[in-house]
Amino acid sequence: LALTHTETTRISVLEDTHAPKEQQKPHQKQKKRRNMFQIREFRVSDFEQLLQHDREMTRDLLGDKATPYDDNWLRDLTDPNRKKYSSYHTLVAVNGDDSGENNGDQNEPIGFAILHLRKRALPVKRKRIRKSFVEIFFLSVA
Repeated sequence: LALTHTETTRISVLEDTHAPKEQQKPHQKQKKRRNMFQIREFRVSDFEQLLQHDREMTRDLLGDKATPYDDNWLRDLTDPNRKKYSSYHTLVAVNGDDSGENNGDQNEPIGFAILHLRKRALPVKRKRIRKSFVEIFFLSVA
């Protein structure tokens, strides 16, 4: 799992924007609007937005008395220049457009994914086979 700091990945989501069937004329075509989301590596400047997502998600899922992740631990986990937690990777989703003019670098993050690359030796028919997989540790979308 590796994205260079300059790479972004475009994700296109099509949304139906047509009128309900009872309001359509028989010859009216359905129009679809294209929304672009871009996935990029986490940057230090994204940290405050990540904290806000964490606090909102904790409150929404667990209630007002629940405690979100520790700020210092989350900073250690997501810092692009970290020395520990090297098996964790943080990705950021930002709004983009489909014109190709906006590369998403200046847009505010709308979602975060923290992925944990796991490597394990699994017993399979008397052999130990090394398997790698990625688990989603944290996922938040505004």
